[in-house]
Amino acid sequence: MRVRRAVTGQTHGPIAAILVSCAVLAVAAASAFGAIGASGASAHTVQKQPAPGTCHQRGSGLFARPDAHCTPGLRNPSVRQATIRTTICRSGWTATVRPPASITAVEKRASLRSYGDRLSASHYEYDHFLPLELGGAVNAAGNLWPEPDYARRQGFYLNPKDRLENVLKSRVCSGRLPLVTAQRLIVGNWPAAYRTYVGATSSSSAAGGVASGGYYASSYRTARDIYCADDPAWHALSPKYLVHFATLTQALARFPGRRLHRPC
Repeated sequence: MRVRRAVTGQTHGPIAAILVSCAVLAVAAASAFGAIGASGASAHTVQKQPAPGTCHQRGSGLFARPDAHCTPGLRNPSVRQATIRTTICRSGWTATVRPPASITAVEKRASLRSYGDRLSASHYEYDHFLPLELGGAVNAAGNLWPEPDYARRQGFYLNPKDRLENVLKSRVCSGRLPLVTAQRLIVGNWPAAYRTYVGATSSSSAAGGVASGGYYASSYRTARDIYCADDPAWHALSPKYLVHFATLTQALARFPGRRLHRPC
């Protein structure tokens, strides 16, 4: 706004040109560096959704992406690189900011209409595009959408995007990846990031190895095993006690003395 007043008012010549150039460069820089908008929309207020039929997902199935105009992905302004230790990297933090079901249930129905989705609501997860675990906006319409889910649930499960989010969060909290980089990987093209960080990782039974999808264990006091993600035995574990780890090293650090149920 200041630039516009300066140009259309009494400022002329070289000064006006410099101001306009600065404004153009600022916009270009934001675009070039993949600037992600932020929203502090309340988790306790139902947020208005886009008009029915105005949004269209990109792709299909479990690797679909939301409409870039309706759901571009937004940040939580309270989560920055300097605050990750007291926010996303603190155990249980996401539960303190996650919107209640009484709010998201209403929003999900409206969002389904926005995207023109015709299947029942159970076929979709009302998902944070930029996840809470990576500093996504808590309850902004621009960060929540009806993501296609598994057609049928089989015990506890993680869809591909969930697996990527876990891997990226682990890297951010261990200092191996800047928060802003992880956020851009999700918003920019999460299926491509999945292939790089999850799908392309080979299975490994070596200590510290990363199996595709990570590792699972039960926190129940009598549990003795750790399971690779591709080991169907972990599906029988109670979701109440189920814990996910990106690496075997992390799992053994939490549960020393346990054994791998079977090689990955």
